[in-house]
Amino acid sequence: VKKGQPLARVESPEVKSRLLQERASLQGLQSSLERGRIDARQDAIKNGHAIDLLDVRVTAARRLLERAQSAFDQGILNKTDYEKAKDDVRIAELELTNAQATAKLQIETAEFDIQSRKLLVDRQSSVAGELQRQVDQLTLAAPFDGIVASVAVQDRDAVPANAPVVTVVNLSAFEVEITLP
Repeated sequence: VKKGQPLARVESPEVKSRLLQERASLQGLQSSLERGRIDARQDAIKNGHAIDLLDVRVTAARRLLERAQSAFDQGILNKTDYEKAKDDVRIAELELTNAQATAKLQIETAEFDIQSRKLLVDRQSSVAGELQRQVDQLTLAAPFDGIVASVAVQDRDAVPANAPVVTVVNLSAFEVEITLP
């Protein structure tokens, strides 16, 4: 046999099944992560739109206040309407400030959620990688060039963990065993 040549393959339906399950879980978590990223972008766009609208409302309320101030100074507008215009400006400013703070908080929340989902994906990827390593180890390969000296199991035998399966003799180093009386 040549080094790396497959000598035997151990069948383990349990390990292969767990690998498939963990890969499916990994794909689900990756999908959830991407969905979270899309949701975060959608929320950012919605918040940006709301902030832009409130900014326009603040500008409009300030213009109305300037007109009300002018009309009040000329005696055309009563004090109640003038004070209402001032209140409208203050309300619009508060709404804008609140929307900006809410948008910032939603961005932080989305970043935290995405980071949490990413950590879950990384963890699941590690689990799937470990199971893939175990599945890969089910194929026994020759550790060096040599000859198969003995096979300890028959085809389809149950093999306990760490039990010898095949013996390979290294032909590059000769050794003689003799028994002396």
